Amino acid sequence: MMKVLVGAFILAVLVNTGNAEGGDADIRSCVKSPPYYPRTVVKTTDRLAKLREEMKKEGLAAYIIPSTDSHGNEYVKERDKRREFISGFSGSAGTAIVTMNNGSALWTDGRYFLQAEKQLDCNWILQKQGQPGVPYQSEWLKKVLESGDVVGIDPFLRSIRSWDSTVKSLKQKNLTLKGVERNLVDAIWTNRPKEVEKKVVVHPKKYTGKDWYKKVKDVQEKMKEKGTTAHVVQSLDSIAWLLNLRGDEISYNPVFFSYVVVQKDEVLFFVDGNKISSQAVQVHLNLGHCSGESYCIKRKPYDSVVKELEKISNNLTGDAKIWFSPTDSHALRQHVADDKVYLGYSPIILMKAKKNKVEVDGMRSANLKDSVALAEFFLYAEEQIEKKANITELSLGEKMKEFRSKQALYKGLSFPSIIGFGPNSAVIHYTASEKTDKQVTDQSTLLVDTGSQYLDGTTDVTRSVHFGTPTARQKSAFTRVLMGHVDVAMAVFPQGTYGRALEIFQREPLYRNGWNYRHGSGHGIGSYLYIHEGPGWFASGCPTAAEEPLDIGFVITDEPGFYEDGNFGVRIETALTVVNASTPNRFGNMDYYKFDPICYFPIQRKLIDETIMSDHQLKWLNDYHKKTAELVGPELKRQKKTKEYFWLMKSTKPILKDVDATSDGTIAVKSIALIFGAAMSWLSILNYL
Repeated sequence: MMKVLVGAFILAVLVNTGNAEGGDADIRSCVKSPPYYPRTVVKTTDRLAKLREEMKKEGLAAYIIPSTDSHGNEYVKERDKRREFISGFSGSAGTAIVTMNNGSALWTDGRYFLQAEKQLDCNWILQKQGQPGVPYQSEWLKKVLESGDVVGIDPFLRSIRSWDSTVKSLKQKNLTLKGVERNLVDAIWTNRPKEVEKKVVVHPKKYTGKDWYKKVKDVQEKMKEKGTTAHVVQSLDSIAWLLNLRGDEISYNPVFFSYVVVQKDEVLFFVDGNKISSQAVQVHLNLGHCSGESYCIKRKPYDSVVKELEKISNNLTGDAKIWFSPTDSHALRQHVADDKVYLGYSPIILMKAKKNKVEVDGMRSANLKDSVALAEFFLYAEEQIEKKANITELSLGEKMKEFRSKQALYKGLSFPSIIGFGPNSAVIHYTASEKTDKQVTDQSTLLVDTGSQYLDGTTDVTRSVHFGTPTARQKSAFTRVLMGHVDVAMAVFPQGTYGRALEIFQREPLYRNGWNYRHGSGHGIGSYLYIHEGPGWFASGCPTAAEEPLDIGFVITDEPGFYEDGNFGVRIETALTVVNASTPNRFGNMDYYKFDPICYFPIQRKLIDETIMSDHQLKWLNDYHKKTAELVGPELKRQKKTKEYFWLMKSTKPILKDVDATSDGTIAVKSIALIFGAAMSWLSILNYL
């Protein structure tokens, strides 16, 4: 899935000129009188007027509304979607700024330019991040505000890093950044969804591979190295990973709201007591029963974390410090003296990313189950198209959930399904709705980017298909995306290599045709956790301070794409894991690494123009399809999915370049491939029987 984290390691986006060369999309037009709005636009005039009344009470000239929540999450609860409420824009990344007298503006990245034009009304200026002439948020504020003005924001919704940089920038024009703990959007949101309490559950060692108290010990060792006596953990996936617990408080994310402060001799767990009241959780955490060398947890009320940190700070002696991450909320740090703060990324981020064998095996198992569901899905779609049935993006989304829900250990989707047909497939992070739903036919491409949460792992896979006859342009675009996909999957690299150094492999085949795409090319995936996980990315624009070199156990997606606005889009995404590579030499006495796919599912052959692919690329693809048949085929047979088994065998036949017969009577290579493919089909039938 093509998403990328902002703040808590959201994948940085490359915004170039892109490849928007197609027909016009149905977007707003603010130059007309009255303005033209598509059905997807949300009217915000009344909401903005009410917000400005609240701003006036606080003496604010501007108010910043981020997309995140108090824990820096990319996906947030319905009740925390404040930016969406005030602007109407529903993308996962973006920041809204409302001024008293100079209008309102929304910043978002290249994944969402088209979506924003479809959802914003003309009260909003769309600031396309990374495009020439588009100012940073603080630069825009300095331009439109007067010296002495005050800019407000909820301090729980601004990271330490962002707060400090904003304060520094605004001071250049004598502007002040003020933390307003009374959230002003909440004050006007009359029908704001209510809080729903859900229980926390133990995530067993058979899935985690390591006890929680051993993980805590590892963190404490890192704290000693940095001279810190307390480490604040705000990130919800880090807390869930550290304590081997899972929750269900945010859609698609098995986490729960809490804070953890790891100290040298105890662990403070800030969480509502009812969430962890089960006997299983109490025993798992050894709550309140510390004895000898046993590790235990001390529970504190969730909303007491700020006061507790202030108390810890006041009791520090000598050079002792509290370890904060730059992505932690400013509200947590604001009452701690500067000389008592150590600012650095949490060691948990890297520990979590370097998955142990149990976790990697679990991710493989989860992807195998996903491949079974995907085989059912694509066969179903093909059959419906052949029958000329009326299937739509929304109906296909429901079928996808149905097929996945039948798999063992399934816990739900890992993100909102991206199923777009024709022009909608060109919207990078498209989500079908009643207003946008399209019938799926055999006349264009269908992009399917979906994922699941299983107890043993998290999945994210994209395949693009055409149920009819693709155009030469569609085949060219798809094949160049495939070439980049394959090139990075084949890479061998020395230890210490960053993902951003390899991303050129994914883009170069498109560059050769003057094409590009406006998103990062790959992100980490958690183990029954977040679909986006740092600190490894394929993204040259990723903040280097937040990035670590690719290492053994990382699971990362490989997902280049192509999008032609108003026409079609394609993307191919496969999850890979980093493993040791066997090389004849070891220059610099270094280890060398490579990628091993953990997701195996066919890449549609009819969209491939094999004549522009290299022999190495085709060999990799044929080897990948061969292993797909070897791994997924037996599982389909085990689950008694006969039709899907034969569909898979047909979809994984080898592809060879089409070569004309020579004068000496040499048989065309493609003919040999067809004969070989037919033979393999008969062998698969005999094997199945």
